[in-house]
Amino acid sequence: MQRPPLDLEIKVKDFLAFYWLKAELVEFCRANGLPTGGSKGELTERIAHFLRTGELLLPTTRPKIKSDGQLPTLDTIINKDYRSSQVNRAFFEEIIGKKFHFSTAFQQYFKDNVGKTFRDAIEYWYTLEERARRGEKTTIAPQFEYNQFVRQYHEQNPNTTHAAAVAAWKAYRSQRREDAGSSEAG
Repeated sequence: MQRPPLDLEIKVKDFLAFYWLKAELVEFCRANGLPTGGSKGELTERIAHFLRTGELLLPTTRPKIKSDGQLPTLDTIINKDYRSSQVNRAFFEEIIGKKFHFSTAFQQYFKDNVGKTFRDAIEYWYTLEERARRGEKTTIAPQFEYNQFVRQYHEQNPNTTHAAAVAAWKAYRSQRREDAGSSEAG
């Protein structure tokens, strides 16, 4: 089956069986009066619910954290409301250097280590860098399906080009996923 258009006529099981870009999901939401904010997973859930029931599923909102005006230090305590903000990015870049970036693993560290300090987080960042230098692979989060596919493609086809991996990805994403949405009605 060819990928159907993403419109009000699509069945839930067909919607869930194909890969959609986040931009396509946002466009559908905008065209149908649904909220456009949230992660790709949240948008997918919102659209599936809407297609299934015709009801609006409101996004889960995160409370806005008001800054207390304090700049981060090495002794700043990680709290449950931590955000990877521009202020925090600037702090980590100042300590680590321009090579600093918020990786998925580094961001997960903050969720899993409430009560530790930014100093502890920086030590963990260097641990992640050392693992990468040794060639250890990081876990790619489920929402990064393209990255997972390209990594697996190169592992299975080590002598191929990145262009070939991208072409394979484009073919793959246009195919129906038989296991996706199999428990869905509609």
